[in-house]
Amino acid sequence: SGSGFEEGAVVTLKKEGQPDIIVLAVVESATKISGRFNAVETQPGVYDVVVTNPDAQSTTLNAGFTLTVLPAPILNTSKPDLADNMGLIKIELTGNNFLENPVVKIIREGQPDIDATSVMVESPAKIVCDFNLNGVVLGTWSIKVINPDGQTN
Repeated sequence: SGSGFEEGAVVTLKKEGQPDIIVLAVVESATKISGRFNAVETQPGVYDVVVTNPDAQSTTLNAGFTLTVLPAPILNTSKPDLADNMGLIKIELTGNNFLENPVVKIIREGQPDIDATSVMVESPAKIVCDFNLNGVVLGTWSIKVINPDGQTN
Protein backbone atom coordinates (compact mmCIF):
# COMPACT_ATOMS: atom_id res chain seq x y z
CA SER A 1 0.00 0.00 0.00
CA GLY A 2 1.08 3.58 -0.58
CA SER A 3 -0.03 6.34 -2.91
CA GLY A 4 0.30 7.50 -6.51
CA PHE A 5 0.21 4.03 -8.07
CA GLU A 6 -0.76 4.12 -11.74
CA GLU A 7 -2.23 1.40 -13.94
CA GLY A 8 0.67 -0.49 -15.53
CA ALA A 9 3.07 0.06 -12.62
CA VAL A 10 5.86 -2.50 -12.36
CA VAL A 11 6.78 -4.00 -8.98
CA THR A 12 10.26 -5.40 -8.48
CA LEU A 13 11.84 -7.11 -5.48
CA LYS A 14 15.55 -6.29 -5.15
CA LYS A 15 18.28 -7.80 -2.99
CA GLU A 16 21.98 -7.12 -3.38
CA GLY A 17 23.74 -10.03 -5.05
CA GLN A 18 20.49 -11.56 -6.33
CA PRO A 19 18.65 -11.16 -9.63
CA ASP A 20 15.67 -8.84 -9.54
CA ILE A 21 12.29 -10.51 -9.09
CA ILE A 22 9.55 -9.08 -11.27
CA VAL A 23 6.15 -9.30 -9.58
CA LEU A 24 3.04 -9.91 -11.67
CA ALA A 25 1.36 -6.85 -10.24
CA VAL A 26 -2.24 -5.71 -10.32
CA VAL A 27 -2.87 -2.06 -9.48
CA GLU A 28 -6.10 -2.24 -7.49
CA SER A 29 -6.21 1.50 -6.80
CA ALA A 30 -3.93 4.50 -6.52
CA THR A 31 -3.10 3.30 -2.99
CA LYS A 32 -2.98 -0.50 -3.36
CA ILE A 33 -1.09 -3.02 -5.50
CA SER A 34 -1.26 -6.79 -5.18
CA GLY A 35 0.83 -9.32 -7.00
CA ARG A 36 2.39 -12.74 -7.34
CA PHE A 37 5.80 -14.08 -8.22
CA ASN A 38 7.48 -17.45 -8.54
CA ALA A 39 9.56 -18.04 -5.42
CA VAL A 40 11.00 -21.36 -6.57
CA GLU A 41 14.79 -21.19 -6.56
CA THR A 42 14.63 -17.67 -5.10
CA GLN A 43 16.98 -16.96 -2.23
CA PRO A 44 15.35 -16.28 1.12
CA GLY A 45 16.03 -12.96 2.77
CA VAL A 46 14.97 -9.34 3.02
CA TYR A 47 14.13 -7.56 -0.24
CA ASP A 48 13.48 -3.94 -1.15
CA VAL A 49 10.16 -3.35 -2.93
CA VAL A 50 10.41 -0.98 -5.89
CA VAL A 51 7.29 0.35 -7.64
CA THR A 52 7.85 2.04 -10.98
CA ASN A 53 4.96 3.85 -12.67
CA PRO A 54 4.70 3.93 -16.48
CA ASP A 55 6.15 7.48 -16.48
CA ALA A 56 9.39 5.99 -14.95
CA GLN A 57 8.86 7.61 -11.53
CA SER A 58 9.55 5.10 -8.80
CA THR A 59 9.54 4.66 -5.07
CA THR A 60 11.33 2.12 -2.88
CA LEU A 61 10.25 0.52 0.37
CA ASN A 62 13.56 -0.57 1.88
CA ALA A 63 13.40 -4.02 3.50
CA GLY A 64 9.72 -4.15 2.56
CA PHE A 65 9.44 -7.88 1.91
CA THR A 66 10.92 -10.93 3.62
CA LEU A 67 11.02 -14.27 1.84
CA THR A 68 11.31 -17.27 4.14
CA VAL A 69 11.69 -20.94 3.40
CA LEU A 70 8.78 -23.01 4.59
CA PRO A 71 9.66 -26.26 6.29
CA ALA A 72 9.04 -29.53 4.46
CA PRO A 73 5.96 -31.56 5.38
CA ILE A 74 6.38 -34.09 8.16
CA LEU A 75 4.20 -37.18 8.14
CA ASN A 76 3.74 -38.86 11.53
CA THR A 77 0.78 -41.23 11.28
CA SER A 78 -1.87 -42.60 8.96
CA LYS A 79 -5.18 -44.00 10.15
CA PRO A 80 -5.93 -46.65 9.26
CA ASP A 81 -2.47 -48.00 8.59
CA LEU A 82 -3.73 -51.31 7.17
CA ALA A 83 -6.24 -51.93 4.37
CA ASP A 84 -7.29 -54.55 1.87
CA ASN A 85 -7.23 -54.08 -1.89
CA MET A 86 -10.98 -54.15 -2.36
CA GLY A 87 -11.84 -50.55 -3.16
CA LEU A 88 -11.90 -47.01 -1.82
CA ILE A 89 -10.43 -46.18 1.59
CA LYS A 90 -10.43 -42.88 3.50
CA ILE A 91 -7.15 -42.13 5.27
CA GLU A 92 -6.36 -39.50 7.89
CA LEU A 93 -2.76 -38.29 7.89
CA THR A 94 -1.26 -36.39 10.80
CA GLY A 95 2.01 -34.51 10.94
CA ASN A 96 3.16 -30.93 10.40
CA ASN A 97 3.71 -28.28 7.73
CA PHE A 98 0.95 -29.41 5.36
CA LEU A 99 0.10 -26.65 2.87
CA GLU A 100 -3.13 -26.22 0.92
CA ASN A 101 -3.41 -28.28 -2.30
CA PRO A 102 -0.73 -30.92 -1.71
CA VAL A 103 -0.29 -34.03 -3.84
CA VAL A 104 -0.69 -37.15 -1.74
CA LYS A 105 0.21 -40.57 -3.08
CA ILE A 106 1.15 -44.05 -2.02
CA ILE A 107 4.25 -45.50 -3.59
CA ARG A 108 5.96 -48.87 -3.85
CA GLU A 109 9.03 -49.71 -5.86
CA GLY A 110 8.13 -51.51 -9.08
CA GLN A 111 4.49 -50.36 -8.95
CA PRO A 112 2.78 -47.28 -10.38
CA ASP A 113 2.09 -44.54 -7.83
CA ILE A 114 -1.49 -44.24 -6.61
CA ASP A 115 -2.67 -40.64 -6.29
CA ALA A 116 -5.10 -39.68 -3.54
CA THR A 117 -8.45 -38.13 -4.39
CA SER A 118 -10.65 -35.80 -2.37
CA VAL A 119 -7.57 -34.41 -0.60
CA MET A 120 -8.64 -32.05 2.18
CA VAL A 121 -6.11 -30.20 4.33
CA GLU A 122 -8.03 -29.68 7.56
CA SER A 123 -5.07 -27.98 9.25
CA PRO A 124 -1.29 -27.76 8.84
CA ALA A 125 -1.23 -30.95 10.95
CA LYS A 126 -4.03 -33.00 9.33
CA ILE A 127 -4.97 -34.24 5.85
CA VAL A 128 -7.93 -36.46 4.99
CA CYS A 129 -7.95 -38.15 1.59
CA ASP A 130 -9.18 -41.19 -0.34
CA PHE A 131 -7.25 -43.90 -2.16
CA ASN A 132 -8.70 -46.40 -4.61
CA LEU A 133 -6.92 -49.60 -3.66
CA ASN A 134 -9.04 -51.87 -5.83
CA GLY A 135 -6.74 -54.60 -7.15
CA VAL A 136 -3.44 -53.05 -6.09
CA VAL A 137 -0.56 -55.36 -5.25
CA LEU A 138 -0.66 -56.44 -1.62
CA GLY A 139 2.25 -55.48 0.62
CA THR A 140 3.83 -52.48 2.25
CA TRP A 141 3.39 -49.11 0.53
CA SER A 142 4.76 -45.72 1.56
CA ILE A 143 2.75 -42.50 1.77
CA LYS A 144 4.20 -39.34 0.26
CA VAL A 145 2.94 -35.77 0.78
CA ILE A 146 4.20 -33.18 -1.71
CA ASN A 147 3.47 -29.55 -0.83
CA PRO A 148 2.83 -27.07 -3.68
CA ASP A 149 6.32 -25.60 -3.10
CA GLY A 150 7.77 -29.00 -4.16
CA GLN A 151 8.96 -30.05 -0.74
CA THR A 152 8.11 -33.59 0.27
CA ASN A 153 8.35 -35.79 3.31
